[in-house]
Amino acid sequence: MKLPKKNVVRGRGKLIALLAIVAVTASVVAESWPSAPSNLGFEDGTNCWHLPHALWRVEDGAGRGGSKALVWENTDPKRYLFPRQTIALEVGGIYRYGAWVKVDSSADKGGKRPKPQVSLDFANAEGKWIGADYAKPVGKPDADGWVYYEGLAGPLTTDTVRGNLFGFVQRQSTGRVRFDDFFFSHEGTRRVGTLVSSAYRDTADSGSVRFVATLFFCSVSFRPDSLSPVFKFKNADGADVEVAPDELDAIHASVTLDVSQFAAGRQSVTFILRTKADGRELGRTTRPFTRAEVRRRVSFDRFGRTLVDGKPFFPLGMYARDVTPEVLALYKTNDAPYNCIMPYHAPSVEMLDACRDAGLMAIYSVKDLVYGIHAGHEKFRSREESFRHIAGMVREAKGHPAVLAYYTNDESPTRQVDTLCALREMIHGLDPDHPVWHVVCRANTIAPFLGAYDVVGMDPYPIGLEGPAGDIGKASGEVRIVQENTFGTVPVWHVPQAFNWAWQKGHKSGRFPTVEEISSMSWQPIAAGANGLIYFAFHRICLATKGAERDEYIRRSAVAAAEVKAKIPLILSDPGPKVESVPQGMVCRTWASAPGRVTLLAANTTRNPVSGMVTLAGFPPQSIELPPIGHVFIDIAIEK
Repeated sequence: MKLPKKNVVRGRGKLIALLAIVAVTASVVAESWPSAPSNLGFEDGTNCWHLPHALWRVEDGAGRGGSKALVWENTDPKRYLFPRQTIALEVGGIYRYGAWVKVDSSADKGGKRPKPQVSLDFANAEGKWIGADYAKPVGKPDADGWVYYEGLAGPLTTDTVRGNLFGFVQRQSTGRVRFDDFFFSHEGTRRVGTLVSSAYRDTADSGSVRFVATLFFCSVSFRPDSLSPVFKFKNADGADVEVAPDELDAIHASVTLDVSQFAAGRQSVTFILRTKADGRELGRTTRPFTRAEVRRRVSFDRFGRTLVDGKPFFPLGMYARDVTPEVLALYKTNDAPYNCIMPYHAPSVEMLDACRDAGLMAIYSVKDLVYGIHAGHEKFRSREESFRHIAGMVREAKGHPAVLAYYTNDESPTRQVDTLCALREMIHGLDPDHPVWHVVCRANTIAPFLGAYDVVGMDPYPIGLEGPAGDIGKASGEVRIVQENTFGTVPVWHVPQAFNWAWQKGHKSGRFPTVEEISSMSWQPIAAGANGLIYFAFHRICLATKGAERDEYIRRSAVAAAEVKAKIPLILSDPGPKVESVPQGMVCRTWASAPGRVTLLAANTTRNPVSGMVTLAGFPPQSIELPPIGHVFIDIAIEK
């Protein structure tokens, strides 16, 4: 079992060695929070820990080797409290953390079996929560039953200045759990992240391409005048050239170049970040780029539209569990509005044949087969073993005409970025004709995954939830956040809600969305820029309901999808004029729908009426009134 070796803060009384973390970018942090946690073995009792008065205590003799330890003991599944220790963190910081944990007794009195967790969360200077990383158990329990948990978080983004080191037990649990010997180490700081391009698979033969390098700085004190960033590549004459970014801020540097400026064939484009004063290099990142014409079965154009055999295609379908004849027969009812299907389990060649015969393309899922992924298949003993298995599946599926894309990630945490990037590269090497699709549940954490996917989706499911989580406007808001965090370089296939939260474990109440709500959750993301919709979930409807109730929910989903299907020719038109301003509570998109005409889609993101003026570049303002969660298409003539 490999334990942290350097820059480590540990428990165990005299073995504690305090960590001196590199000074964070925002000076206020050093004054507000300690630079490292302490009393991680609880030899000083509750000192330095924010400990709830109930459920948690420090107990003599309960730790490893008879030391003190933190003990959670609960008999009421409704009670949920947790301890924490607040520490200073920094943008770009990489942190290793964890603890030793022992479960003494299982659930009683109606509670669930206790599932302990160790985590590190992150917040900005105002205390706004940004995200969290969760440690995983490593190896088998030791001779005394203690399990080692370890996590690796970072590089941290989005103005992180502080965090909390947590030990907790999941909700609705009862029993007794002990925590001991927490540890925390600063593994380094990264200022330069991933380099990506707007060209699908970093290949283009004409037009322009945008290169974006992600950066890790605190926006409060970011000083672009102290830096000298460049993009380096070989020009059309084969000479090495360096060009300055068009855009530079605390989170990215970008440059847009005409493809004709590049040498023909494959080369490396490198972003280098240096200090202006002395030329010291702070970091670099490289991306391959190929100037060539390559024809692929499935690809994306510069507007983020999916191309199948070179023709624009709008993926419209639902998640399913398995593709059986019975499923396909039911799936194709209600005037068959779908052109694709997303089975959770990788379909066999026979199932792909059935999809082809039904006029459907299939998104091929391997997401649960990757070793180390949070839902990873347990039969694999290493990442390499799972990759070999997936490689065999890709080789079998890649030539089938029904395959649309590969599904490799469903809400994985950021610690799995390296694995998912490696998986994408492997799939790209084996199959030149199909992209990789990811789905994420928190749009503001998507940036670290750049380089791990070709097309991305979000899955906000607001219907049936309370408070901010129940805001139906998340259907478009998540798309816009992802576009901001991927700097407009990645196409979007969105995942609207078509299920009841009451069917989900841990949720006692909920309801299935109405036709109007599903329609709103379809048109909002399209208005925000999505170019595909895969509803969640056909199989959930079929597993949770029967008869007339099942048929009604399938009908609602199909009716909303049929509305979209009728507008696919418009959605796949070239973009229209830029939308410069919209009223609050509205999202808009335009298309050059016909010679001399522009079509505007306006969608209400709220449950209240919305009205106001929409301004398009080069056009007079348009007055629009929308009912709650409604939408409208408006044709506008181009004045000569």
